[in-house]
Amino acid sequence: MPAQQPDRLVGRELAPHLVEEFGRYPFATVTGPRQSGKTTLCRTAFPSLRYIDLDAPDERRFVESDPRRFLAGLEGGAILTSTRIGGRGYVSH
Repeated sequence: MPAQQPDRLVGRELAPHLVEEFGRYPFATVTGPRQSGKTTLCRTAFPSLRYIDLDAPDERRFVESDPRRFLAGLEGGAILTSTRIGGRGYVSH
């Protein structure tokens, strides 16, 4: 049996805690360095949630032009991911 990759092991360890926290609070935030597996962890823990990349120009325009309508469309939850946009920090995941 091949050795498990450390990032996959960490993801399996964290996913149940993330799901538990999301059940207690209306949102959960995952932060960390670039390319550390944050999005993969969230998509694995919540496979049924919609995934939205706020770096995509169309999504970014929608959020900036009508944030209330954007948020209203997230009923039931979503995975939001972004880097810094236009010098402003957006919440990631």
